[in-house]
Amino acid sequence: MRKALFIFIVFHSIMSNAQVSDLEKELLVWFDNKMGDTNIDLSNGLEVIEQYPGYPSGSHKYFSSRYFTNGNINYLGQDFYGISMAYDVLEDKVIAKVGDNKNIYVIQFLSNRVNSFTIHSTNFVRINDVNINGFFELMKETIGLKLYRKHKKLANGRDVYGNETAAFTFEDVKPEYVIEFKNNFRVIKEKSDLYELFPNIQKQISNALKKDRTVRYAWRKKDMLVVFNKIHEILLKEKVN
Repeated sequence: MRKALFIFIVFHSIMSNAQVSDLEKELLVWFDNKMGDTNIDLSNGLEVIEQYPGYPSGSHKYFSSRYFTNGNINYLGQDFYGISMAYDVLEDKVIAKVGDNKNIYVIQFLSNRVNSFTIHSTNFVRINDVNINGFFELMKETIGLKLYRKHKKLANGRDVYGNETAAFTFEDVKPEYVIEFKNNFRVIKEKSDLYELFPNIQKQISNALKKDRTVRYAWRKKDMLVVFNKIHEILLKEKVN
């Protein structure tokens, strides 16, 4: 039944040459609420077993908030909207509360079947490249060029004296940045990573990193959005396809 409704919505969107509208999203949410999540593919997941219990208050291992919030996800090739979900940054997995009015339980989505999701107004996609895997925030996208950020957290199961504790504390660590150009992915750590990804404009990038004060400062602070925008500007100027 849901697939029939989904096919109608996709057909309508294609015919109108537009993305899924807010009304169409509301129809899908309404349909899922009527049918119950246990009748659709959202129930195709794993039982959540907590390996890193945290303290009731304080730090947590989730993106933005420890609490479930409504988000959207593309799972098993289908789009679902208004799902009560959370992104576990530490273990790089997406969990959700599913069920009907009588039975509510928490599942972990099969990570290799999640294509993308949106939570806390932030878009994430799954990258499955040779040396780069997992969920990455899609920070910016232009034609043939994308910037991703990998959020990371560290778990600490010891107190200030080095003794093991019953619960963990969590802290954010420096994120990892990835640029995709012509379907090639590169983790950006050193200037050489940029030069290898963009050999045709290596000289221009090098000059910008040396002579452009804003870009130089951004690189030192790892403000990759500024660096990414400069690379995009150079690509357009040099007409590199």
